[in-house]
Amino acid sequence: MASSFEKVKTYLYELGYQIQSEDTEEEIVVINDESNGISNMILDCEEDILIIEQFIMKNQKDNTHFHKRLLQLNRDFVHGAFVLDDSAQGLLKATITYEGAFVLLPKTGDFLEIQTLVKNIFAPNPWADATNQRVKVAIQNGTKKPGLATNVAQSLETLGFNIVDISNASRQDYEESIIYDLSNGEIGGSTLKELKTKLNAQVSTGLSGVLILNEPGLADSAHLTPPKLPQPRPDVLIIVGEDY
Repeated sequence: MASSFEKVKTYLYELGYQIQSEDTEEEIVVINDESNGISNMILDCEEDILIIEQFIMKNQKDNTHFHKRLLQLNRDFVHGAFVLDDSAQGLLKATITYEGAFVLLPKTGDFLEIQTLVKNIFAPNPWADATNQRVKVAIQNGTKKPGLATNVAQSLETLGFNIVDISNASRQDYEESIIYDLSNGEIGGSTLKELKTKLNAQVSTGLSGVLILNEPGLADSAHLTPPKLPQPRPDVLIIVGEDY
């Protein structure tokens, strides 16, 4: 690709970039342009493709939202790459098998997180959270507004949640939305916080203490009863109120 290598250099000069260094054998050049935020950008001229590498920022360990945003930005590149490695911030860990082979395995113990990354990297929403896909969510419309539960379900599906049921609540006079955590503590606090922020709703553990007013047969009185639950039992039940 020698001719293409020279074309790339000529093009860089025409754009006003200064080549800091080059390796003619490997057909690699390094350019700098601090005024445009370019620092030690590597251009590697491979056969029929030009690979551009630029350090942007250090990865942030255990920062889910950072990785979501990184994958979102990755969509906007002409050609992007997300490296899987065994670094402190990577998804893999290094180990030695009984046969003495050096291998890289998922840190989580399964391949769901990596499969989700690969599956969604070029999708309209490439940053659907693998953790969310493990959470089974049921959504009930607690108002008289038609289609409200479906709208919420579609919104949560873009975040990767597993919607297992959409229905109407046992009553349609909920003023405020509420999120019931039925997972016995198995769902992480970050997942519940994400739901709370998305829906602007309060989180409740368990189903006791739900007030049903004017239930048939109990005129002018109040009765405590849990909402109806779909089967199998979901991890999270969301009742959408008028405040949504």
